[in-house]
Amino acid sequence: MDLAYDTEGELEGATIQLEGEEEESLDLTMRSLVGKILWEKPLNHGAIKQILTKACGEESEDMEITEMGTNMFMFTFQDKRKAKVVMAKGLWNVMGHLISLQYWVPQASVYEINYDLVSFWVKLHGMPLEFMTTSNGGKIAARLGDQEGVILFPWSFAIIST
Repeated sequence: MDLAYDTEGELEGATIQLEGEEEESLDLTMRSLVGKILWEKPLNHGAIKQILTKACGEESEDMEITEMGTNMFMFTFQDKRKAKVVMAKGLWNVMGHLISLQYWVPQASVYEINYDLVSFWVKLHGMPLEFMTTSNGGKIAARLGDQEGVILFPWSFAIIST
């Protein structure tokens, strides 16, 4: 196939049919997270990588962070369990800005992934003991958005909500 560029540097009249490796890409998507810092101005990528590596703790041991665009990063792990741990920990704040961390969606580019939803832990302290129930946590979570779960602690409870 001959490929020619016009004067603007655009590729002329060429279509290339690409084939995906489903098994290989499924493995990669299960070991990968994508994150977008929800801020319109570009942030220092070197500093962001250092902050994110530190925030991931021991899970960052074999983690690779790849810049995917303005304030967008891919986190690739050797083990999909580490990706789950990092997702469960919830990286929410980077240099004072919210980060939306998502699992990579098969057959989607990083630009097609929905970054509109972010999971939060909501902890309520100082509530009378008799009101700290899973049921009441569910009622509060229903007001916040979709509920992923309620965790009851002896001194408080946490609502995981998106």
